[in-house]
Formats: sequence, C-alpha cells, structure tokens
Amino acid sequence: MIVDSAQVRRVERPESIDDLAEIMCAETGTIAPVGAGTQLGFGNPLQAIDCAIDTRSLSQVTEYVPDDLTIHVESGLTLGRLQAVLKEHNQILPLDPWNGPEATIGGIAATNAQGSLRTVGSIRDWIIGMRVVHVDGRQTRTGGRVVKNVSGYDLAKLYTGSLGSLALISEVSFKLRARYEKTLTARFQVGS
Repeated sequence: MIVDSAQVRRVERPESIDDLAEIMCAETGTIAPVGAGTQLGFGNPLQAIDCAIDTRSLSQVTEYVPDDLTIHVESGLTLGRLQAVLKEHNQILPLDPWNGPEATIGGIAATNAQGSLRTVGSIRDWIIGMRVVHVDGRQTRTGGRVVKNVSGYDLAKLYTGSLGSLALISEVSFKLRARYEKTLTARFQVGS
C-alpha cells in the first residue's frame, strides 16, 4: 500500500474499536489512518509510514434512533451505506463530499470534506459527538449522543479536519434531518 507516495511497511485491520486501541498502544512508529482510500494524497506528504490502520472493518451502525433524528456510526462506514440506512426512515445526513459516497465517515470527518450541500452546513455542523483513539490507545468521547447536549468543550470540531494528526476518529454521532422529496439549487448572477 502507498499513502502520500510513501510505502507503508505494515497494514493493520482492526475488527473493533478495542482492537484499534490495542494496535495504537503497541505501535511505536508512524501511523497513518486509511479508510476507503479516496483521499490518500490529501494533506502534507508523509516521509515514512510504519503502520497504516485500515478502518474499513469498523463499519457498524452502533445506534440509530430515527425518532430522535440521531445516528451513531463507526468511522469505516461509507457515506453511501449510511445514506441507504437513513433512506429507509426517510432521513438524510446532508453531505456530498468531493470524494463521493464511497468515502468513509472517518475520512470525511478527518478531512472536513464537503461539496455543494455545504450551504446546509459542513460535516462539523452535523456532528453531535465523537469517539477517538489516541496514539497511546486511550479512548475518549467528545460531545454527546443527543442533539441537546451542550456541556463541555466541543472537541469534535477540533478533531474534524485534523487529518488524523491528533487522534484516530473511531465513531461519530450525527444529528439528521428529514429527506425532502425535491431539492433545488438557485444560481445568481452578479453584475451585468
């Protein structure tokens, strides 16, 4: 595997978030998180990568409460699969990142990827909580699992867009909205 034009020495594929924490704790070299591989060249190039952590096995919906308009998913779940789950309940997470529906939720959050739907907010605006794994294997949560949680610092905004440099995003909690039957985009021309 090649990431940022650097050859990866070893690839780990955790089957659970606890496995991920153990791998992170045991690793002594450079770690690069990898999901679907849609943004491997994004950010500053790495000089060497001792271990790539493939998060695609972390692809579960850990909790979904349609009546509360909230969902909690592991970072390896693709946006396309998440939208398919939400469609069954006529709901949507209004994201359309430049890397498409095959991108993982963790990758979208780590790069703060967004597209034309950013007018309804970027991924940061839809995140209500996050679970991350630090380089020492310690797991922490930020935010909450309900929309009206306002206690403490909003550290999810710190991790979103950090390219995995602060911690590896392992689970994300989102608020959702109802799916509209139709959407339109208006185009305005400025000047004559």
